[in-house]
This record gives sequence, structure tokens and C-alpha cells, in this order.
Amino acid sequence: MCWMWRDCCASPAPSAEVPPRRSSLPHHHPGGAHVRLTALIAALVALALAAPTAIAQPLPPNRYYGSVTLNGQTPPVGTPVTAYIGEQLCGTGEVRADGRYVVDVDDATKTPGCGTPGAVITFRVGGVLAGQTGTFQAGAFTELPLTAPGQPAARRYTEAFLDLSDPRPCIPEPAQRTCDATRAALWNGDATAWAARGVVDPDARFNETVVFRVRAGDPAAISNIARFLGSPYLKITRLHFGGGTEAEFIEITNLGGGDQDMTGWTVRSPDRGVVVSFPAGLVMNPGQSCRLYTGVLRFDSCADAMMPAGDVWPDGGGRAVLFYDALALPGDETLYSADPNNQPPPPNLQGVS
Repeated sequence: MCWMWRDCCASPAPSAEVPPRRSSLPHHHPGGAHVRLTALIAALVALALAAPTAIAQPLPPNRYYGSVTLNGQTPPVGTPVTAYIGEQLCGTGEVRADGRYVVDVDDATKTPGCGTPGAVITFRVGGVLAGQTGTFQAGAFTELPLTAPGQPAARRYTEAFLDLSDPRPCIPEPAQRTCDATRAALWNGDATAWAARGVVDPDARFNETVVFRVRAGDPAAISNIARFLGSPYLKITRLHFGGGTEAEFIEITNLGGGDQDMTGWTVRSPDRGVVVSFPAGLVMNPGQSCRLYTGVLRFDSCADAMMPAGDVWPDGGGRAVLFYDALALPGDETLYSADPNNQPPPPNLQGVS
């Protein structure tokens, strides 16, 4: 009988026959503490890498806005307005429908080389430098009317034609750009000018005037004679050399009175080194015109002849040649220019927009 609680409830002492209970704790092995420490460090490193890191945020831009003028006028909608600090592009905007602009000028923390406190900002409107500058202040809103004082772009011709109108323009002496007073008087059949040369009869004066013009190379006078004789007379009558994406072309016209077989004839752009042959057997009738386009055939093309695609005729001006290879002679040669203030003298092609 258990007289005391501890005697009755206490576990009996283990005997040699009863095996000892296994501990639920792991046995200690040499190096175990090192393994556990390494695992703990790895876990801490992984946790540190997974934690969000603080990233420096860029400072806000300096917003510029206001009215804008280019060449004395409000620029078209969409005209670019750009901001620079030194040579670095730091902001881009455009002219809006209300004639104003908005440009955000970046801070250097966003775009290296851009805004720092007090940096000078220059502006361009459609590529033209404005007369005003700004001073960079991050986060500021700055109203600055811009005026780009560039001059309006000069008008440029994109096409040239052979002038056959009356009264006929006087053709100057070779190497001259204009006719002097005496030559102009002879060209126009002036009685006094011809009398000074001993020609006083009106019919004789008329004949001498025609001969004078033919010798000068007047295409209208030569055309009249060719039609009278029933002979062909080929001329370059039009040239389209500019106009962006439009196909360029050269137009050839038979100004005479007879058919012309174009076998052996070529068109040449000496400035580009381009030579294109007319199709063998192509015949141009009196008064007929045809065109050689760049890279395309159209209803008025010279059969299947065309110039190579691209810039065959220089936009600023140059020379066009109609050549007869069988005799190695130019059938026609003419100059043209895009500059309204620097047109070649007649009978060269004259510019037209």
C-alpha cells in the first residue's frame, strides 16, 4: 500500500531489463553548431535581399509654357519646341491648337547633363533658336513667351519649263545673263537698230530678225521653221526636280513638223551620272510630248522608259541633256535652277512653283 503520494505515483526505478527511453532531442555531433550557424546566416542574407531597398527618386522637371512666335507668325500646330541645356536635349513639346507650348525640362537626376539649379535653358521653335532663355528650377512652373526671329524660308522652285510665250524673251550673248540695249532692240526688230546696220526695208528687217533669233537658238523661231519644212525638232520642255515624295520627271516634246524615231536617243543627268535610253522603235509625232518619270510608269510616259527611282535631278539646280548617241551629239542641253533670284538665261528652262 502506498502511504504517500510520491510513493504510489512515482515512476519505478528502471531495471537493467527495461531499455532506457530515446530522447526526442537530437544528439550532439561535433560541428553541428557550425552547421546551424551557417544556415542562420544564409537565412538572414536571403531575408535582407528580399527586403525592399530605398531608391533615389529623380527630382521633378521645370515646366515652361507660354505663347510662341516663329518668323513673326504663330507656328502651325505640331511645330516642335525643344529645350536644351548646353548641347543636351532636355525637353520636347509642340505648338498646340491655341498657339501655345508646354515643355517639361528634365532635372539632371532624370537625364544626365540636364537641369541643375541655375542652369541656363535655351529653346528652339521648329529648329530656330528663340531669343529667350530660362533658368532651371526643379519643380517650378515658369511662363516664358518664346519668339524665334528667323526669316521666312525663301521660296524655291520645284519645276522648270521651256518658255515659248510671246513676246519672246531676248537670248543674251554666250556667257552673258541678260541682253544689252542694242541686242534687245535687234531682237525685237527695232527699225532704228536695224537701220544702223544698213537694213531699212521692212521685209528685210523681218527676215533679219528671224535669222538673228535662230542664230541665238530661240526655240520658238526654230520650231516655226521646222514645222514649215516638215522636220522634227526635239526639245526638253519641262523638268520636275523637287517636291518631296513626288516622282521626278523630264518631258521631251517634238516641236517640229515631222516624225522622230527615238531609237538611239538617251536622256542624261550629268550631275548624277544617269543615262536612260528611249525604247527602240518609239516614234514621236509632231507636237507630241512624253515623260520619263523616276521609278514609275504613267499614262504620259515615253512607252516603258523611266528613270531610276530616287533623286535623279538635283533639287537646287543642274543640267539636263537629250543626246543622240548615233552621232555622239547633244540634241538639246539645258540648265535649271530652284533659286528664283538666280535663274539661268533663256532659252534655258525657267523655274515655276
